[in-house]
Amino acid sequence: MSQQSQDVRQQLRASIKRRGRRKYNVWTGYASKGGSRPFTLDGTPNTLHLIWMEGDPDVVEYQIPSERTVARGNEGPQGTVPDAICLLRSGRIEWREVKTDEDAEGLRQKSSDQVITQVAGADADGATWRLITMREIARHATLIKNWRRGLAYLWAAADFDLRPYAYDIGVVLRSDKTMSLKQVLDAYGSEKEALLIAAFFRMAQMGEILTDLADKPFGYGTVVRGA
Repeated sequence: MSQQSQDVRQQLRASIKRRGRRKYNVWTGYASKGGSRPFTLDGTPNTLHLIWMEGDPDVVEYQIPSERTVARGNEGPQGTVPDAICLLRSGRIEWREVKTDEDAEGLRQKSSDQVITQVAGADADGATWRLITMREIARHATLIKNWRRGLAYLWAAADFDLRPYAYDIGVVLRSDKTMSLKQVLDAYGSEKEALLIAAFFRMAQMGEILTDLADKPFGYGTVVRGA
């Protein structure tokens, strides 16, 4: 077993132990944009949010903090850990807190010291604070479903250099052509298909190509065009 696999198992065991008798899922998977490494996260909302960030071309990179940031709350300095810190393509930084709709409503109804502390921490970091709810995540359900498949392709191709395959895709799409994914793949033959698809997802992730992954299920008919 590789060291990476052992680390994932240890993280997973630690998360399950930490969960105790509380009722939430513990997820593990692969985060390409989030450091090209496996992840272990507590709760479905955080995991769906991570997959959304992976597929959102407006998110250049992100991190899932593990260490507390000290900021001032209602009762003086306190430690807080945002669920994610994102660098957006616009150059803006967001501190994100992910909540179920019920928990988010509770934050809105009372002045939460957690929110006050995180807003202060984000401000000190030159960032804006943003609350992400399951209702907002649900609006990106198609993109998230597609990127669950996309991350599987990228994980399988983690040991390959995808740049030559991205170049091949760029050649086919030259002159702002709009094509189906099948037409792109047919230009190079079936032996390259899996790595071309991985490169396709990497290029979509980085905003190098435009697709309809946010609106329609992924498949051979997926629309691809130059950015």
